[in-house]
Amino acid sequence: MTLAEVFLSIKTYQFILVSDPDNVLADESLTADLAARGFRLLHEADPIALRAAWQRAQPVTVEQPLIVITGGPLNALPYDLWQQGQHLELALHTFFPLLDYPTIRQLSPAQRARLGDVYAQHPPATPLSASATVAWLLEKAFGATADALGSPARLLLWLDDYHSRSDPLPALLRQALLHELQNRPVVADWPLADLLADRQRYREFVRLAWSEWVEQRVGEGNEAYSTGALSFAGDAALQDSLPRLLRSGTLEPVQVASTASLPGWSLPALAQDEAGVRRRLFAEGVAAVQAALDGGELRWEAWQTVARRWAQLSLHLYQAGASLETAMRQTHAETQARLDSAFAGWLGSQYTSLAGRRLPTPHHLFHIPGYLDSLRPERLRVALLVLDGLSLAVWQQIRAVWSQRHPDWQMDEQLVLAQIPTITAISRQALISGQRPAHFSESLTHNGREKQGWQRFWEGAGLPASAAEYELLSTRSDTFYPPAVDSRRVQALCLVTPIIDQMVHGATQGVADVHASVALWLHNQDDQRQGAEWLEGLIDHLLSAGYTIALTSDHGHVQAVGVGQPQEGVTVRSRSRRARLYESEQFARSVQSGYPETVLWHGDSLLPEFAWVLMAAGRKAFAAEGEVVVSHGGVCIEEVVVPLVLIGTSDC
Repeated sequence: MTLAEVFLSIKTYQFILVSDPDNVLADESLTADLAARGFRLLHEADPIALRAAWQRAQPVTVEQPLIVITGGPLNALPYDLWQQGQHLELALHTFFPLLDYPTIRQLSPAQRARLGDVYAQHPPATPLSASATVAWLLEKAFGATADALGSPARLLLWLDDYHSRSDPLPALLRQALLHELQNRPVVADWPLADLLADRQRYREFVRLAWSEWVEQRVGEGNEAYSTGALSFAGDAALQDSLPRLLRSGTLEPVQVASTASLPGWSLPALAQDEAGVRRRLFAEGVAAVQAALDGGELRWEAWQTVARRWAQLSLHLYQAGASLETAMRQTHAETQARLDSAFAGWLGSQYTSLAGRRLPTPHHLFHIPGYLDSLRPERLRVALLVLDGLSLAVWQQIRAVWSQRHPDWQMDEQLVLAQIPTITAISRQALISGQRPAHFSESLTHNGREKQGWQRFWEGAGLPASAAEYELLSTRSDTFYPPAVDSRRVQALCLVTPIIDQMVHGATQGVADVHASVALWLHNQDDQRQGAEWLEGLIDHLLSAGYTIALTSDHGHVQAVGVGQPQEGVTVRSRSRRARLYESEQFARSVQSGYPETVLWHGDSLLPEFAWVLMAAGRKAFAAEGEVVVSHGGVCIEEVVVPLVLIGTSDC
C-alpha cells in the first residue's frame, strides 16, 4: 500500500496527527498527490505558531482534512490537538524492512522516491546489513558500482547525469563508491573525491582535459600539456560522449583557428568564431530547458538544474549580444513564458511544504541561520555574507572570475528559495533573523530590525549577545573593514553589502547592463572605490580569522516591462515595481481588477495572515507602460532561486 493509499484509507477522519521523524512526507510527489486528493498539510515545530496555524486552517472537514506533521512523538503535541486527532506514525523501516534503517534515513526525499520504485520491483531476498545496504543502494538505486563505472566514458557520463540532478549522494554512500573507484587503475589518477563532491570541479576537470587535448592536436604548447586524465584520441567511447557533454552544458566548444588538422569526431566540441560558440551554446541551453519542461512535473532537485541552465542562458544572451538571430530570440522568449508559468505553478503547490524541510539541507532563506548553527560544532566561527540582489546568473559570472583569482578558496554551492514576495524588506529580514515573516509582522516594510533579529537568533542558539554581530557594509571600497571583523569575541558575523543591488536598480539597459556593471566591478582592480578587490580582501581576511563563510542573496532580479502604476494611496502598505503589499483582501482585489496581468499571493503559512501580496505576473512591472526596468519582488525563477555558497580553504 502506498502512502497516499494509507491516507485515503483514513480519510473518514477530518484531523490526522502524523509522527514523521524520517521526513517521509517531504516527498514532493506525495505532497502534491495528497493536496490533489483534498488533504491539507501543516508542519510547524513551534507550538504557538502551530496553534495559530491550526486556527487559520478552520474549518476542518472530511472533504478537506488537515494533516498535522511533527518530527517528534505525537504525545508532545498540545493535548487538545492530540485528543482530537487520528494518530499515525510513519517510519522508513516499515516501507523498506529489508534494508538497514540508519542508512536509508540518510537518503534525500528524491532518492527515497527512486528507492521506492526499485524496491517495489526487486526487493532484496534477505535482510541486509549496513554495508550490504550501501552496496545494494549503489547498484540498484544509483547504478554506481566499480564494474558499471569502470571505464572513463561510463564514469564520466554517470557523473554528468549525477550532477545534473542536484541531489548529491549521502557521505556514507559517496565514500563507499570512492573507495571502489580508487581501486580501478583506469580512473585511479582522477581527482575522484572532488569529482564526486563538487559539480563545478567536475565541469572544470572535463573542460581542462578537453582544452588540453585540443591544444596538443593544434600544436600549441605541446611541451606544456600532458595527455591528461582523459585520453580522447584513443577512446571511442569518450569521443562519442562529446555531444552529450555539450548538451548538458558540462563542456563548451573550444575555439580554434582551423579544424583542418582535427578528426571529424571532435568537430562538435570545436568552434572557429566566438560569436558562433555563443550562438550554439545559447541554442543548446534553450533546448535543454525545453526538454526539462517537456518532461512533466519537476521536483525541486530538477528545478535547481533548470535554474542553473537558465542563469547560464542569461550570460550567453549578454555575451552573444546582437549576434543572436531573431528566431533564436523568439524561441528564447517562448521558452521563458513556459518557464514562468511552470515555475509559478510549482511554487503554488510546493513552496510552503519545502519551508518545513530545514536540515540537513536548507530549502528557504530563513533556514540558513539554523543551518549555520548546525555547522558550528566543527567550524566554530561562521559569517553570513549577504550580497543584496545577487542573482544566480550574476553569481556564475562572479564565480568564474573568483575561481581563477583565488584557487585556494573552496566554494561549495547549493541553491535555496527566497522569501515571497522577493522584496528586500521581507526576504532579507527572513534570511537574517532565521524566521518566517509571520514572526516579524511589525517590520515587514523595513530592514531596521535586522541586527536585533540576527542577535536574537544566536542568543536562542546559546551564544551571548556580544558573540553575534551585524554590519551593513559601505559601498565605498576605500573604507576600513568593520571592527567586528577583527573582534575575537565574535562567533557569528553577518555582513550585508548592497553593491550588486545598486547595479540592479541603476541599470537602464536591462539585465545586460547589470552584467556589464558586474564585469567592470570584477576587473577594475586599479580603482579601489569601484573594484571587487575590497570584497575579495574581506573574504580572505575572514578566512584567515577562522571563519567559514556562507555567501548568499536575499533575492535575484529580472528584466520586466511596465504595465502602469496603480494609484491606490494609503490602501497599500508597501510598494515596489514587482510587488505590492496590502492588509486587506478587498483593497488587493480592487487593484487587481484593473491590472489583470498580476498574481495575488496569500495564505502560504509563512507571511502574516493579514498580508495580501499583488505581484506583476511573468516579466511585467508596476512602472510606466512600456518602460523596461530591472527589479525584483515577483516569482520568476531568477528572483526566487538564489545561491548559497560555503567558502572555506583546504585547511578549514
